[in-house]
Amino acid sequence: MAAPRLVSTSTRRPPGFLEWLQDWVIGAGLVGVVDGVLGVLGLGGLLSALLGDPALRAASVVAALFGLLGLFVLLAVHRGESRRRSAQDRRLRLKYQDVLEERFGYAANVRSWWHDVTVRRNGDTFEKITMTLVADSDLLHYVSIWSGAGSDWPERLRRKVHVDVRTPENGFEGGTRPEVTIDWESRGRLVATVHFAEPVARGDAVSLIVTIMWPGKAGQLMRGQPDTFVRTFTGDAVPELVYRVRLPYPARCDVIGLRHDLNDYTLAKEIDDEGRSVFTLDARGVPVGRPVGMCVDLA
Repeated sequence: MAAPRLVSTSTRRPPGFLEWLQDWVIGAGLVGVVDGVLGVLGLGGLLSALLGDPALRAASVVAALFGLLGLFVLLAVHRGESRRRSAQDRRLRLKYQDVLEERFGYAANVRSWWHDVTVRRNGDTFEKITMTLVADSDLLHYVSIWSGAGSDWPERLRRKVHVDVRTPENGFEGGTRPEVTIDWESRGRLVATVHFAEPVARGDAVSLIVTIMWPGKAGQLMRGQPDTFVRTFTGDAVPELVYRVRLPYPARCDVIGLRHDLNDYTLAKEIDDEGRSVFTLDARGVPVGRPVGMCVDLA
């Protein structure tokens, strides 16, 4: 009986020039690319001595094109690897932050939260949050603050979102910027982790001023669709919440997460000096674990 034959059914094509060049650049690195360019230039010099100037020019052009192409491939590979490592670092950092918060009760309670949002005609938003937190763990080294767009936010637009965190100024004291790391979760949720210069002891308070410039965040609202401005708090009930939204056009508003028969709050509307509609939600004893804020719709 004849031995069975192994027949390859692979339809994979042999690697093309660009694939070969990418593999070579990855293996050779920057030094290898430079060595290759210098080798071609040396060959061009030899050909020039033997054959004259046209050969030198041709070799120089080939060397330049080969070098530029190699450097381009090298940069593209390194950029992709850097993004992969950065994504892995972010994922692991968020994972172990969750472990700390869940296993060791690593958290803070909100004493007061003043949130001011200005919406521009093109949908850009400028947010200013003034908060006071009370450490609810033995030593609080960091605190995470989130802001969401409600939908996935493209990578090219994420780079345009700017977050600034400072301590409040009191005379000559304050106004400094603690270290902040920025991460993006699903559905356009930005997480800013503020790392304190020194840990905050249990029961001590810390105040922060956070500003967020987010181009196009309220684009849906400016295109005529209702949008929400809400926060979800954890820990103990929030003693004081003031949420203010400024809009460039006349608008209507509903309160989310609060009821007149159960919660202590007021909703006010005014027109400011620039003709903008301003809604202010002022609440006390704000419940935790559910979104609280406003739904706004242009009139």
